[in-house]
Amino acid sequence: MSLAAPDPAAPARADASPAASLAALPILLRPGRPDDVPALLDIYNGQIVSSVSPLHLEPRTLEMWEQWFADHQSDVHPLVVAEAGGRVAGYACLSAFRPPAAYLCTAELSVYVHRDARGRGVATLLMEAILGKARACGRIHSIVSHITGDNEPSRGLHRKMGFELCGTLREAGLKFGRYHDVHVYQLMLGEDA
Repeated sequence: MSLAAPDPAAPARADASPAASLAALPILLRPGRPDDVPALLDIYNGQIVSSVSPLHLEPRTLEMWEQWFADHQSDVHPLVVAEAGGRVAGYACLSAFRPPAAYLCTAELSVYVHRDARGRGVATLLMEAILGKARACGRIHSIVSHITGDNEPSRGLHRKMGFELCGTLREAGLKFGRYHDVHVYQLMLGEDA
């Protein structure tokens, strides 16, 4: 999950966003649509080249992201998009945690916000919406989130939403010439899921 400012050690990235800023526009939350895929990919790839969240080293392709989109079209693994002025401002999704069937009761959370829409509560809105969907589906017992590096805005948001720190994988990833810790947060949804 990514909420923090770009990593200062990351390579510089040209701003590919349109001139209109997302900062002052009202936010609409909605399900993801197939025509969102390029914008969602742009947000994710922007994070790959500018921060340590995620720890991917190479940008994802459109073909990969079309499959990712297809994988997030169920009530167990939904996708919520934040829109501002007709443009994608961010997204949240729940993904499969691990392949074995015993892990179907656990989902992994991801939240990414477009760089022009940060600092206005978009991540909070997305988290509230995706957690509501997780509770409503009735099949998810716990949600896990991996937060890379010193991403205090993301860690603070997780704590605010009731997540607890389960542990830290020390220096688990190597990106931009440095090792980075991965903090594991978990939210239990209850025995009824």
